[in-house]
Amino acid sequence: MNSIIIKKKLSTLYVTIRESKSQSYLNPFIIWILYVGTRLSLILRVDQFNGQVYQDKQLMLIKNIINWFHFLTPIKSIEVDSFESLIVILIAVVHWLSSLITLFNNNQVRFFNQFQNQYFTYLQMLYLYPSFIHIHQLQYINENQITVIIICIIPIILNYSIFTYIQRNYSLPSNNPFTKRYRPYNYLVNLTEIITLVLIPYFDEIFQSIFLLIQFLIQLCDSILNQPFPQQMNLNYCIGSSILFYCSIFKCLSIYWTEMEFLYFCLIYIPFLTVITKKLLKLIYEQNLEDKDLNKFLILQIIDEYHQKNNNFTHIKILYILRTRYQILSNKNMRSDIQFNDYIFIMFNRYIEQLPIQEKYKDEDLHTYKIQFLYYTYDKQNLAYIQIKQFQIYQEFQSLYFSILEGFCSEIIQKRIKKQIQQQQGRLELQQIRQSQMLQEKCQSIIVQILEQKIKYWDQLLNGYENIEQLSDVSVSLSLKVDNLKTIVFKELNIQIFTLQKELFRLNLIDLRLLSQIFATVLNDYHITLQIEQRIEELLNLERNISTRNIQNIGLLNDDVIIIPVSMIKNQGQILSKNKQKLFKFFKFLNDDSYQQISHINQILPLYLQTKHDKFLNKFLQTGESSLFIISQDIYPIYNSGFSFSATLQLIPSYDQMDDYILSAVLKRSTENYDFILFDETGKILGLTESIHQILLYNTKSQIIDGLDNNILKSYIYFWFRDLLLLINDQQDVFTGQQTQQSALNIQTTIIQPINNLQSLIKDHETFRKQHFLTQTHTMKTEQDVQTDQKKQVKITCFEQSYVNQTNEFINDQLLKMHQNSVYFQVTFMVHFQRMQDCHPIFLLSISEYLQKEQKYTGTQSAYSSLIKTRTQLGMKSEFQIQTEQDIDELHQEFLINQTIINKLLIRDGLPNSRELDQKEDDSNIQNIIDRDQKESNLISPRSNREILIQKGLIEEDSDYIRGNESNIIKSSSQKDIKENIQQAILQEQNIDFAHEKQSKSSATSDKTQNSIYNLMRKLQYTQQFQTSIINAIFLTNILTVFLIIIVSVELSIVRDHTNQLEYSIPLVRVPQRFNRLYCTFLTVGQLELQSKLLNQSYGEYYDYRIKNESASKRAEIQSLMTEILNEFSSMEHMQQLPLMEIRIINEYIYLQQNASMIEFDSLVNEYTDQINQYLQNIDENTENIKQVQILLQFLKGNLINQLDLTIAIVNQIEDNFYNLISINHMEELIFLIIFLLTIIAMLILQFRQWLQPYKYMQTILLLIGKISERDIELSGSRVYFLLEKLNRNNSTWKNINYFRDFFWQSKRSTSYKTLRISSSETTKNKNNVKNQQQRAKQTSRIQETSFSIKNIQIILLLLCLLLSSYAISAFVIMQTNMNNSQPELNIAMEFVKFKQDLDGVMIICQLLKVQQILIDETMASGIFKMNPELNTRDKYFQTLSTELLAEFSPLIIEMDKIYSTIYNNVIESKKISEENKQLLLNLYEKDLCEIIPTILPFCAYENDQFLYFPNFPAASSNLNNKQIYKYGINGIYQQIISIFNTHYSQEISGLKDTNLTNINQFLQSPEYVQTILPYFFDLSYAILQFYYTIIQAALDILENDYQMVLQFYIIAGVGCIIILYLVIMLRAITLQKRVRLIRQVLIVIPHESLQDQSILNSIRKIDRNL
Repeated sequence: MNSIIIKKKLSTLYVTIRESKSQSYLNPFIIWILYVGTRLSLILRVDQFNGQVYQDKQLMLIKNIINWFHFLTPIKSIEVDSFESLIVILIAVVHWLSSLITLFNNNQVRFFNQFQNQYFTYLQMLYLYPSFIHIHQLQYINENQITVIIICIIPIILNYSIFTYIQRNYSLPSNNPFTKRYRPYNYLVNLTEIITLVLIPYFDEIFQSIFLLIQFLIQLCDSILNQPFPQQMNLNYCIGSSILFYCSIFKCLSIYWTEMEFLYFCLIYIPFLTVITKKLLKLIYEQNLEDKDLNKFLILQIIDEYHQKNNNFTHIKILYILRTRYQILSNKNMRSDIQFNDYIFIMFNRYIEQLPIQEKYKDEDLHTYKIQFLYYTYDKQNLAYIQIKQFQIYQEFQSLYFSILEGFCSEIIQKRIKKQIQQQQGRLELQQIRQSQMLQEKCQSIIVQILEQKIKYWDQLLNGYENIEQLSDVSVSLSLKVDNLKTIVFKELNIQIFTLQKELFRLNLIDLRLLSQIFATVLNDYHITLQIEQRIEELLNLERNISTRNIQNIGLLNDDVIIIPVSMIKNQGQILSKNKQKLFKFFKFLNDDSYQQISHINQILPLYLQTKHDKFLNKFLQTGESSLFIISQDIYPIYNSGFSFSATLQLIPSYDQMDDYILSAVLKRSTENYDFILFDETGKILGLTESIHQILLYNTKSQIIDGLDNNILKSYIYFWFRDLLLLINDQQDVFTGQQTQQSALNIQTTIIQPINNLQSLIKDHETFRKQHFLTQTHTMKTEQDVQTDQKKQVKITCFEQSYVNQTNEFINDQLLKMHQNSVYFQVTFMVHFQRMQDCHPIFLLSISEYLQKEQKYTGTQSAYSSLIKTRTQLGMKSEFQIQTEQDIDELHQEFLINQTIINKLLIRDGLPNSRELDQKEDDSNIQNIIDRDQKESNLISPRSNREILIQKGLIEEDSDYIRGNESNIIKSSSQKDIKENIQQAILQEQNIDFAHEKQSKSSATSDKTQNSIYNLMRKLQYTQQFQTSIINAIFLTNILTVFLIIIVSVELSIVRDHTNQLEYSIPLVRVPQRFNRLYCTFLTVGQLELQSKLLNQSYGEYYDYRIKNESASKRAEIQSLMTEILNEFSSMEHMQQLPLMEIRIINEYIYLQQNASMIEFDSLVNEYTDQINQYLQNIDENTENIKQVQILLQFLKGNLINQLDLTIAIVNQIEDNFYNLISINHMEELIFLIIFLLTIIAMLILQFRQWLQPYKYMQTILLLIGKISERDIELSGSRVYFLLEKLNRNNSTWKNINYFRDFFWQSKRSTSYKTLRISSSETTKNKNNVKNQQQRAKQTSRIQETSFSIKNIQIILLLLCLLLSSYAISAFVIMQTNMNNSQPELNIAMEFVKFKQDLDGVMIICQLLKVQQILIDETMASGIFKMNPELNTRDKYFQTLSTELLAEFSPLIIEMDKIYSTIYNNVIESKKISEENKQLLLNLYEKDLCEIIPTILPFCAYENDQFLYFPNFPAASSNLNNKQIYKYGINGIYQQIISIFNTHYSQEISGLKDTNLTNINQFLQSPEYVQTILPYFFDLSYAILQFYYTIIQAALDILENDYQMVLQFYIIAGVGCIIILYLVIMLRAITLQKRVRLIRQVLIVIPHESLQDQSILNSIRKIDRNL
């Protein structure tokens, strides 16, 4: 199957490429300049020369000029990086377009056709290298665009592979100069070329030069040794390859030269070396011509050189070679190129003949050249096709290309034949006749099957069915065959049912009769059958009085034409398909045994042609031409009995897709029935008719001689016609002087005497001939020499007069001795001379009349009436008499629908009986008198003619003669009378029908109504319109699909919105947490500054710098964060979702507590931190600044716990909103699921109602069929059965039946006649009513179960419901499962937010608990708050603050540690965190942070008192270096913090305040504090933040992935469900519509008589309305 598809694709492409031969091409000189220029740019790259930028300006100029060939120079000047990508994409589009056109066969569009044309013509020459050069430039610019490069290269390689295989130049001379001739070496050249172009950019420039050197060397060798192009183009190919090869050599050597040296070497040596190479190639061409051995390449070279323009010297040289060396030319001059083609054809044949037998058909390439030469140049398409078939037969395996070529040639010839048939409409063409007969043979068996099935159908209908499904299945089976028959016939004849009347005029009689048979017997169409039969009669009337050699419709009707297909190559002369009946009738075989022995064409030829016929066939296979293709020739075949008859022969070649060349012989029996004798130039008899055989061997004792006496074929014409040879010799000028193939002597009369003892005479004559023949004719040739030159005139006879006289005397003496009978005949004859195949002479002696015993028999009817009468006296039956005695009525009276005669015949109670073949002698005499009075009888009407014959006593009143003779009278009627008779018959029929239906005044049975009913029937049978309910079902499916798409879209939009909200909620917790971190950082920074200034506990210059730096950076962060807080939390505050907090307003004068919102508090903090930052930046300039910092920090310290609680509350609120949103999402998904399911159920219920309607429609039709009356069924069945009996007895009778008469008029007349008789009696009428009631009861019981089973529809809709419901439920389950599975990861994110919040709170509290104790004393001593009653003593505010810190510290540690203990396991066990994020989290958790985030932690890259990533930081003391704490990741930091808490904060954890200031001071200077607690808000928190951000991002990725998964499922599964839904619905709709149409088609089983039933008519109209 794949090979067939590939062959079709390549065949289509081959047709497109072949059309390029008629196109105009670019100038070859320009093409070759472009060819060289585009390839030189590979040698001189646009960007560099030997790895360096171009330096020499002259070389740069040449390089730029070369790169203009593919526009690299202007593209480079644009200097836009994306522009080169755009160029490559455009190139890829061009190549992909060609690939897609090839793949989808879209070259029928004119633009695509021309595009493919030009593309494959110039692909290798112009398009290939520029495409790759631009791809290379893109690779040089951006090596990462591998995908784009692969997408670009794939179509180029694909198209180039197809190009390499399909683009072969077999034309002689070449029409496409840019296409290579086929050589196996071409594959290697193209393969190396494409590999080089693909791999070049992956190597250095020096290796690129080496690859190009190898490639151009291969191409140079290809041009010299392989010579793939025609001669002139190959010289250009050689020049171009030479330039490229030598330039690539110098490029390889240029590594040792300068750019200028390379340039001058190329300019000096390349032209010189190129000229030498060209001279070498020309020398090879000249040496080839000197070769004495003929070979394929020499023939190609001779053709190429001869067809070079303006080269007369070459012409003379080639003609000289043909004349002297190969002895082909007879003289030096040649008149035209056509004659040169003759010589080339001779050379091909001579070269093939000299090959050994086993090698003649091995060289497919050679035979392809020869075939293409014959087909296109020599213009012998038929011979080319013969050569193709010969090669296919003798060579078992052929390439795909050869099979494509064979199909292309066959298709072109078939198109030409069809065009000729269309141009000659109205004239019978042999191809048309052959196609018509093939169509009839194809359809006849189908028609018989349909008719047999119809009988069975009616039979079973009478017996009844158990249920309506059985009747439906049988009806569909019948309709399928009918539909198949209609498809075959209508497609082959190219007709449309609704315009059939106009299209009948272009059909021949076989097609018309076939249509009549189909429309009458199968389709039951009254009016179309009438139209067809009228058209048949018109054709026959036009041809009856026309005598022509052409094949006529009347000849087709009478089986006077037979087509015999004969194998010409595979089994030469074998008859392939034998039409048994036609062969029996045409050649008059005696029995099956004699027929089965016939297998070869020579077996039905006369003996004298059997030896010559093989020569004719061989000559035809050598030339492919025959005059019999154009004109017919008279021939004289023999019957099976051995007697000759006259016929015409014409040949039809067959171009079907077969493995043999078939030649069909079309034989047409001559319409001129005359008697003749065939003899050759020696006088030997070759054949004769039966009548002449009886005369020549007439014996009075035995008047009738049965069978051919073989001795007569050994006798000579002068045995009876004594002086005939002398007469021919005397008038040789009559025969030889005319140019035509046939000439004749004037009418002659002579006396002949029958010979009784012919065998003895032949024996004596042979003895006499051997003794006298050579001696009497020694001065001249006694026999024609078959080897003489054909230009000499054919010798008519070979005897001298003296020899002829002696022979005549000898014959007379012998006849006297034999005592012959006394019967003599005076014969009037003519002698005709013919040249068979222009070289075989033959004489035909035709006898027009003769006398016996001085009594002359002449006739006025025809030229052979005398023979008829003589045979009557002799007791013989002439062919005309035998034909008259046979059943002429059955064969011929159907030619014309003369309703007047038909009505007379049909009113009788039965069909006319066929007459017996044997007639009495009196009947024969009567027949002769009737024939003699034929003219008289034709002048009067048929009825008058019959009355005259009755009055004369020639026939009985009820004689069967009426049936035979009236048909002859019918044939002589004019067309005007025919129409009048038809109209009278129709009117008479209407009157009878009116009498039968006199109680009803309806016009249902009128012709107009009948026509409308048949129009309805036709509409129901041929309309392709879908039923309304099926369309409604499809419409409901569309509505369901739209609804479901809307529901899914809305749900996806809501899910998207929820996902966005969830993705928004998770990062939202970072805002308050971030504010809290900045809040704590400012506290830390202020505390350190106070320690430094008030307590003189400085941590060095490093932290002094960090304090100011962190203060400034964190102040900027707070400033930007405030904008975000206002944007994000304003809505929550408006919705009162943010809790109020009690804040302390503290300064040196007041202490105030009041409630405030989060935004209000944050605004205050923003103002305070701004002031703190300002004071810290200028703290060294004014001592008052330190006091202001103390006052501002007391505000931050006093509200720390409130800030921590507020942050925790806000995070919890966000978390609650987050999970509430998830719950709402679950609820909405459930609601959408319910809506989805309800929509599916509602729509499918509506669809169920629509799917029921077609079944009700079919039920109506089938119940209508069940109402057909038993009488009508039996009558129709008998008609069909009678026809089948006829066809089974004789298959050829199908043409001789008037189907309109037999299937409509006859049955209608007989039925109407019986109905009139029934209606004459009231009693009979009552009985008939009772019978009708019984019949109706029987009809209603024919189908036991009248309802269709609709389980299949229910099952289909249920399955669709399950499918769509499963889709909706699956989406719901997936969303629920995703969210449930994502809960752990989302919980991790939320928990870690809390952990980070707790950790920040614990770390700031732990600092305050230690430092606050020392700073209180300094604060009290400074007297800053002496005016503030709450802060001027330790027992109030400071005691309350300390208590709050202690109360908050321990619970935060416990909660923090609880959360932290589960983080690691949760991360490890998580299934939805991506591997990348999980790996990062685990590395942050337990591996060295300096390896992961060294740019964040300063001491990770601190060497030689320099911070690598923070160069502005001052040097730090060694005790501040905390690099070791990062070694074990976040877990190490956390464990270190917990260890410090357990060691130094045991009292605080227990809720007790540490009052030992000494220990506190020591702890503040300890490494634990300096390396862990102190740098937390400076450095360590950033490491934890990295973990925090990663886990937040992981949660966001999970949510997005879940949504993308749901989206993909909805789209992919939804598209799949829609496809399945529409697939099922459309398949069911198409299947059901097809079944409905087939059920409508079965209306053809309703008999014509049943259409007169008013109930049936009303039912049909109802069926039409319901459609």
